[in-house]
Amino acid sequence: MLQPRLSVLGFRSPLFNANLFPVARVQYYSTSIKSFQVAIDGPAASGKSTTARAVASRLGFTYIDSGAMYRGLTLKAMAWNLDPTKDAQTITNMASQTNFAFRTPQLPVDQLDNARTAITHVYLDGVDVTDEIRLPMITRAVAPIAALPSVREVLCSKQRAIAEGKEGQPPPEEASADSEYAMFLQEKIELEKALFTATSEGDFAQVQSLKDQIKELGDLCAELAPKDVSPESQVPSGVVMDGRDIGTNVLKQAHLKIFFEADPLVRAKRRLEELQRKQSKGDLPDLETVLKEIEARDLSDRTREVGPLLKADDAVVVDSSNMSLEDQIQTTEDLVRRKMKETGFA
Repeated sequence: MLQPRLSVLGFRSPLFNANLFPVARVQYYSTSIKSFQVAIDGPAASGKSTTARAVASRLGFTYIDSGAMYRGLTLKAMAWNLDPTKDAQTITNMASQTNFAFRTPQLPVDQLDNARTAITHVYLDGVDVTDEIRLPMITRAVAPIAALPSVREVLCSKQRAIAEGKEGQPPPEEASADSEYAMFLQEKIELEKALFTATSEGDFAQVQSLKDQIKELGDLCAELAPKDVSPESQVPSGVVMDGRDIGTNVLKQAHLKIFFEADPLVRAKRRLEELQRKQSKGDLPDLETVLKEIEARDLSDRTREVGPLLKADDAVVVDSSNMSLEDQIQTTEDLVRRKMKETGFA
């Protein structure tokens, strides 16, 4: 299925300044792994993402939603009116300068049975964009940006860095309200939200003014940011990352690799059930249509040149065709705990 280009959606503007984002420099980090890493791959609707979030929440690990990073970058590119067919290098440079972060709360014991309550908050440059990146306009526009090889290279590097605690620290849950840094940071966050809202609604009247204010506040925050945070204290105890090429590309040295699979018809039924929870019945496709979309997505994921869907040679295969969601979560949690004992992390 062809995805609309951002220019088709009207996101081109003379306001854009091509010199705002310096040339990207991709760095691959060392293999000294201090946190327990779990890489989960699999096709669409195989259950990997819901399972990954729930397991991370149960174990107190950081959940890294690799797909959310591409969605976040798409949101930011749209805010700056960029077209991936014309501005690929600028989008790549933007990706290298963007801070992505995640926070998955550890659920109380009485909530652990409900996997869908394990909501992971996604932060883009300190702004919570968990809801914004799921807007239909982002879903329609993310594919062309995610397909850019240079963007994938940068974001894969960032995903490794987040997994190692070298990037991706979310803003503090309780900032000191009486500090200048907290005051300016909160003001910057509110302006960022206003910019994202204006972009999502197609209202560009105040975009340039907002960008100027955000840049000024960003400079102030950089000057006032606390400098006494120890890098050692930022390393997560464990991370769970899911996607299409996590075990084969992003986290090749993960302690545990899991590959989820399921029958296409089962996955189509799951996707339809998900749509039924989120949409009115009048807007729903039929099962045959969803199945065709699943099969088309599988073909695209497995045959694309950059980051294809592949099972790592050392991955544990979990066929979720006949498993309940709780079975998937428990099976994965058991695999993680067993591997942690074997590798001395327990």
